[in-house]
Amino acid sequence: MVLCAMDEAISKYYDLAKQFEVHEMAAPPKWALREEPPLFQIAWLTDQHITDVDSTKISHDALAYVRDVVRPAAVVITGDNIGTSPKGFKNATPTLQRQRDFRDMLKKSLGETPCWVIPGDNWPKDFEKVFGATHYSFDFGGFHFIFNSVDATGQSNGCSRFGEETWKWLQADLAAHPGQPTIYLQHEPCLPPSFLDAPKLSELFSKTPQLLLALAGHLHLDLEFRSQHWTQWDGPSVGRSHRPGFKVLSFYPDQIVATSIEWDSANRHFRPVNKFQRVQIPKALRGGLHRPEPGETRNGYCELPPAPLENDPRLDELAHTVMENVKAFGVRYTLRKVIQE
Repeated sequence: MVLCAMDEAISKYYDLAKQFEVHEMAAPPKWALREEPPLFQIAWLTDQHITDVDSTKISHDALAYVRDVVRPAAVVITGDNIGTSPKGFKNATPTLQRQRDFRDMLKKSLGETPCWVIPGDNWPKDFEKVFGATHYSFDFGGFHFIFNSVDATGQSNGCSRFGEETWKWLQADLAAHPGQPTIYLQHEPCLPPSFLDAPKLSELFSKTPQLLLALAGHLHLDLEFRSQHWTQWDGPSVGRSHRPGFKVLSFYPDQIVATSIEWDSANRHFRPVNKFQRVQIPKALRGGLHRPEPGETRNGYCELPPAPLENDPRLDELAHTVMENVKAFGVRYTLRKVIQE
């Protein structure tokens, strides 16, 4: 009964979230048309959902576009990566082999371009054995990046949370970088609240003035939410969406600009569309921003030791909490949307 109720709640939650999709513009806004080049660019892909021939091809095409057209300084991938069960593996479990296949696919498609990856709620098993840590942070171009993942999950969608060690690590990491514009990446978004600890994490962000942007996937919708000084961008799914796509983030000294690349189903290729988003960088946080030197990597890298995701059926008993958080979000943001309109 709990799982059925959760499925119904998730369906309503999805319908609500669609009201906040980023819309295509008639023309690019002036702030998106910059004469000077950005300090650097990052391609952001999420929810590739590689499970069959079609999703494999579209992921290959997305990575080829990133490699040949965008040519970014790095690529970030925020989970739900690969669910295929390869045949012919030797001395490895299917889950381990699929993680290796995804790693090899990224290497073959992107070459030497750095690729920073985290797992999602689908197919996370053995991720840490191939990709390493699921909690890590570093500086790049003067910006601070935090990649994070839940530590334990039940069966129900959203019944997942962090362990105490992760909370301590995250709070210490944020406290250690007060003067740097910070970008947080996790598969499940805070807005809408998509896992048990989402409200607690949102509260932490609201107390952290340098935290400007949170990037997530999970919902397969192109969404944006603003809360006080920080913004949540939820990326569209590459592999399973009514509008498959990904984002290119351009980092300037005064703002971060996102442009959208979407799948043209009629012509079977990716193309840019007139969707633009931005997050402005306060003057107090601009001091250390710079163009990365050729070959510059992740400075000040910090991680928690790699560990597998824990399966905890007791978390399913908190499904009502997820539903209550979703309802509260729905009331708050629907009213805000009405007032703004």
